[in-house]
Amino acid sequence: MKSYPFFALCFMLIVVGVLSCGRLWMYTPTVMAQVKTPAKQNPPTSITTCGTVITTPGTYTVRAGPCDGNGVVINSSDVTIEDFGLDTGCIGGCGPTQTGILVFDPAGGPITNVRLLSGSVEDFTIAVSFAGVQESQVTGVFMGNFSTTCLLLNADTDGDPSQDDVFTSNTLTACSGADIAGNSINNSTFIGSQCYGTNAGDTLGVGIQILSGNGNTLTGNTCSGLAVGIELGGTGSTGATGNLLIGNTTTSNATGILVASPANGNTFRENYSINQVLDMDDENAKCGTDIWRRDVFYSASQSCIH
Repeated sequence: MKSYPFFALCFMLIVVGVLSCGRLWMYTPTVMAQVKTPAKQNPPTSITTCGTVITTPGTYTVRAGPCDGNGVVINSSDVTIEDFGLDTGCIGGCGPTQTGILVFDPAGGPITNVRLLSGSVEDFTIAVSFAGVQESQVTGVFMGNFSTTCLLLNADTDGDPSQDDVFTSNTLTACSGADIAGNSINNSTFIGSQCYGTNAGDTLGVGIQILSGNGNTLTGNTCSGLAVGIELGGTGSTGATGNLLIGNTTTSNATGILVASPANGNTFRENYSINQVLDMDDENAKCGTDIWRRDVFYSASQSCIH
């Protein structure tokens, strides 16, 4: 009988041990999820001085003017300028070479990934100039007011063309030479640009002129109050071929859409061009290798324009 307490004590110890082990087995440690803080974004660098030269990648805002020279010069790739405003304060421009935003590499070679977003450039001789600028973007920018050229697209000093660029939802107005002049522009897209003369009914300048350039797409653009709404080729052209114009609107110009020498091999489809002295004009004999399909117009230079 004296062994009972001993066995009872052992039994109790075994029960306690089992219960303890069970609790350990059932316990699942809670691992606190680590809160990841997003990387801190540096605020845009503010530019307030005319003639500033940007040589470092980054994001910038610009509020400068009146300027008596260039507005901003970009000599670097990977630059974004957003929410900007530049002006000269001079009607007609202060000098023959003033440029609002000038983008080029002084050492030669293309510049890439430049973005101009939501701003205005006014009264400069040239509002925005790209020289050998590639894979870049201009969106929501107002350009013009007494400029000679609103947007100028050229090759750089090494002959690298401006190409693979995107231009969307820009407003270009009152530029006596051209609202958009592509002197060496390839494989780029122009969507939803608005090009206007000085006032309704004026016949100054060209809305969009691809003087020399191949493989570009123009769609949803509107040009009015100009000498020519949209032009391919023209005096000094080295050729414009393989360009696609679809769904553009030209009204109240002297000529709506013009294909001049030596432009050829372009496609025009579903463009709306009315109420002009001449709505559609192709200067190639029998339209050459140009293709016109389902365009809307009142007057055309040749029956090969459909």
